[in-house]
Amino acid sequence: MPEWKLLISNNFTDLIDYREKNSKDESSTCGCTAFAVSDNERMVFGQTWDMGAYALPYVVSIKIMSTPQIEILTCAGSLALCGVNEYGLGVFINNLKTNEIAHGLIMPALVKKMLTMKNSLEALCFIQNNLPSSGHNYLICDPDRMISVETTGKQYEVIHNTTSSDCYFHTNHFLSATLPEIKPKYNSTYARYGELTEYFTKTENKAPDMNKLVCDVMSGAKNPSVCRKSGVLTCGGMIYDTKERKGIVYHDHNPFDESKKHNFHF
Repeated sequence: MPEWKLLISNNFTDLIDYREKNSKDESSTCGCTAFAVSDNERMVFGQTWDMGAYALPYVVSIKIMSTPQIEILTCAGSLALCGVNEYGLGVFINNLKTNEIAHGLIMPALVKKMLTMKNSLEALCFIQNNLPSSGHNYLICDPDRMISVETTGKQYEVIHNTTSSDCYFHTNHFLSATLPEIKPKYNSTYARYGELTEYFTKTENKAPDMNKLVCDVMSGAKNPSVCRKSGVLTCGGMIYDTKERKGIVYHDHNPFDESKKHNFHF
């Protein structure tokens, strides 16, 4: 395959952003919801991956039998959109729009590289010294720490970094007050963020319970705007429990559909 085709298949979200930055149409704009919940014993983290319906047939999950072993959710032709490795390191992404772009690593290559590392601090150090070419949030988690890093092509800001019991989530607008953003012209990012804010303020929702998070958040039972079934679709998702060392990766919007679901364990 020619190099330009590999570049397009790996970087199509950025190319869509460049094409649609002046458009009010959300029908083919990507968007994802990432989250992490921890207490003193375990952390559960994951994300939904949302894209236009055209992407749904190409969503795949891949297990890489390397050292470390890696489970990846991606699209055919793309290195990695999110994933977890056998050390319990997870990397999840949210698309962010900015005009501040540069020559640098494309997002799937950066995600894939970070998934070869042993912990979140090592992954953070790598991203600080190897900025991606465009705007994204990277939620980087391991059994002991959750880190959120927003980037443009020229800057980064660590938005969240904690080892304590916590709940954290991110959608598709910058939380940084200083990084240059193209404001989203649609409301789904704010609706999802608002729903999750309300959800995680309730004590009963702060436990790192993978089954509850799959039901309440990823399936949309209590956060209906997170699981999107028209326009932009939830095309898949991934979630992992660091104590049980097990996770789920699924295709389409329904995490309970056994025919489109893959359970994994390290």
